[in-house]
Amino acid sequence: MKIYDKDLKAEDAYLLARVSSKEQKAQGNSIPAQIERLRDYINKNEQLSLIEEYAFDESASILERKEFERFLNRIVKSRKTIAICSDKVDRLLRDFPTWLPKLDKLRKKGLIELHFVSDHLIVHQQSTAIDLFQFNMAVALAQYFADSISDNTKRGLEGKILKGEWATGTIPRGYHAIKEVVRGKLRTTDIIPLKEEFKIIQKLFKMYGTGLYSLNQLIDWSFKHNFKSRNDKKASRRLIADILHNPFYYGLMKFKGKLFPHKYQPIITKELFDTVQQQFELKNRNNTKNKQKVLKLFQSLITCKNCGCTITAESKKEGRFILYSCTNYYKNCKKIYVNETHLIEQIESFFHSIKLTDKQIKLVVNQLRILHESHKKFQNQTMKSLQKEHCLIQQHIDSLFDKYTKPNSPISDEMYNSKLITLKERQQAVSTHLESQTDKDEQYHINVRKILSLSQKAHELFMSSETELKRGLINFSLSNLMLDGKKLYFTIRSPFKELVNAKTCNELGQLCNTFRTINLQSISKDLDFLKQNE
Repeated sequence: MKIYDKDLKAEDAYLLARVSSKEQKAQGNSIPAQIERLRDYINKNEQLSLIEEYAFDESASILERKEFERFLNRIVKSRKTIAICSDKVDRLLRDFPTWLPKLDKLRKKGLIELHFVSDHLIVHQQSTAIDLFQFNMAVALAQYFADSISDNTKRGLEGKILKGEWATGTIPRGYHAIKEVVRGKLRTTDIIPLKEEFKIIQKLFKMYGTGLYSLNQLIDWSFKHNFKSRNDKKASRRLIADILHNPFYYGLMKFKGKLFPHKYQPIITKELFDTVQQQFELKNRNNTKNKQKVLKLFQSLITCKNCGCTITAESKKEGRFILYSCTNYYKNCKKIYVNETHLIEQIESFFHSIKLTDKQIKLVVNQLRILHESHKKFQNQTMKSLQKEHCLIQQHIDSLFDKYTKPNSPISDEMYNSKLITLKERQQAVSTHLESQTDKDEQYHINVRKILSLSQKAHELFMSSETELKRGLINFSLSNLMLDGKKLYFTIRSPFKELVNAKTCNELGQLCNTFRTINLQSISKDLDFLKQNE
């Protein structure tokens, strides 16, 4: 490149080196390599004096990009002709539409000269049409290259989204990114749940979905359970609200304002997510009306049989009356108000229906004793059979090993591994079956007595208890509460469903079989809760 040109006026030179990717560094365009070439160029040009050097790694951080913009702003404000020395055209400019017009305006005024060492090009006020054409072609090619990279990036992101993969941004709380080096780059290959945060976020949705907790209460609860912000501070309202509004937790992720299904493990169901969104809408409506929040007996327990929306409670006459109606989230329901006392009467009727007579209870207990003895004999026989099978499998494993380890054994490695895996899988299945046969009889009888005792005094307990225990009794014994007009529908949970049938049809045998087959362990904690609050 011609170093001396009579039309060149600049004496002060500013060196600018920049890389945008690891590939550019690997191709001999690293910052040190550029600086060396540019220093050599300036030193050979007797007219130029190096004033300052600028080096930018565009892949590093936003701060360095801002520093590059500050450099260009400084050049723009200069009132003295200066030379900007860069390796190539695309090394000087990143944002062509923004900076090119400004620099070209300064060039035309004779305030700057652009020296591109590796492109063998100098552009200044008196540049010929050929030089300007070469410069504009270099700019166009650089812009095309930048646009191509942008297009490829967009297509890559869209492709990942369509495959259900996380594409960009911060991983949602409750999940952890598994990163691996793929083709020389560290990439996210999977997203898995963080066990503790997974449970906490699931609980946050469930708590807010009940309608009994505010965001501030969720913040306090999460702090007590060590759920904090990423900078180890107390979770903010924004963080909790963002979590509760994020569809990623039930299986969809947002990309450019649209929802796409993802392949990762969800934390909640779509139904729970919708319930939470209804609670937000309800609370916003109540806040607008400046209503005071009061715990209502059936709040968030009942849905509309017509549209599936939540039935909400409103206080009237300074709290003397509580009326329930559909939130009408989908705008397709008629507004019908139902007094809370009318709903309580229907629940009372149910609790009356599960109370057995003393004679019926005595018959149930005797029948259970007979069933238990019969079951115990069968269980002992089953366990002996399983233990025998377990021993036989172990003998087969030992025999297989002996044959395999003998000199000149006909059993190949592949055959040995295949048979061993089959035997081990069967042995594990037998072990699992053995464990399931372990009958915790003492706890079983305790839970049966608790259920029978609760059924006898459920009505009395319901009418005399505070709201929290009343809600506990309803949740423990009933599910799927739905309101159709003023009629309350519900599903009776086991074993109370069988209690009702036993009383109406005198089918005590079926009730006893239910006690033997249902998972009493799973409801033991609820029984303890009700017992503690009696």
